[in-house]
This record gives sequence, C-alpha cells and structure tokens, in this order.
Amino acid sequence: MENARDCQQIPEDQYARKGGKSIDAALHKVLTLDQMRLLRRPGIGFTSDLMNYYDRMLHASGALAMRTLGVPGQAIECMSSTVQKMRNHIRTAY
Repeated sequence: MENARDCQQIPEDQYARKGGKSIDAALHKVLTLDQMRLLRRPGIGFTSDLMNYYDRMLHASGALAMRTLGVPGQAIECMSSTVQKMRNHIRTAY
C-alpha cells in the first residue's frame, strides 16, 4: 500500500485513505444512484472492506488490481493459493 500511495495509484474513490472522510463516500454513493435513476440505466454498487476478511475476497478481481499495480505474478499466485486453502477453527473454553 505504501508503494501504491507513493506512486499515486490509489484511485480517488478509495475513501479509506489518509485525509479521506466517510461523508465523501456516502455523498458519492447517493449521487451515483440518483444519476442511474434519472438516466434509467441499470447499475450496481459494490463496497467491500477486506481489512480482516481475506477469505471473502474476490480473487480474480484482486489479482487483476494487483497486476496493474505491478505486483509480480508469482506473489499473487502465492497469496491467492494460500488464502484459498485456509481453514478456520473456532476454539471455545467449553
């Protein structure tokens, strides 16, 4: 992420960044949905906070995004295969 920030490759619609405000994201969402309604165009909105949810990540789109940022293919394959093969275990005191 530091490399992407240094190269200014993080898009403006990425609101989870230094100096970003949550109200900007809400306003952008409302304006986009209003425009789709007014123009009677189909559309979809997708928001995802993957900070702690790597197992729910869309691997194909994540891989494409990482390739555009210059991440080597072997690193992407290593990460994707590791995450896809993870197992979760829940331990309790009972």
